[in-house]
Amino acid sequence: GFEVAGRVLTPDGRGLRNGRVTMLDSNGVAQTVTTSSFGYYRFEDVAPGGTFTVSVVSKQYRFGLRTVSVTGSLADLDFVGLE
Repeated sequence: GFEVAGRVLTPDGRGLRNGRVTMLDSNGVAQTVTTSSFGYYRFEDVAPGGTFTVSVVSKQYRFGLRTVSVTGSLADLDFVGLE
């Protein structure tokens, strides 16, 4: 499998700690991870060829959804919060 990783940032560019990042596959199966103290997250062993919807939930900020097709490892799937 592949790795999907990135960083979750506040609107002013700081890493967001304890954000919940969820990756939902086309069958409705979800995986959730929590961001590190500097806003980094990582999903490991992601099935190749799949299309996933990635979302972030935080108490302070809103984030847009992203849809990605995984054909290899992704290291820069970053999110920036909206006020």
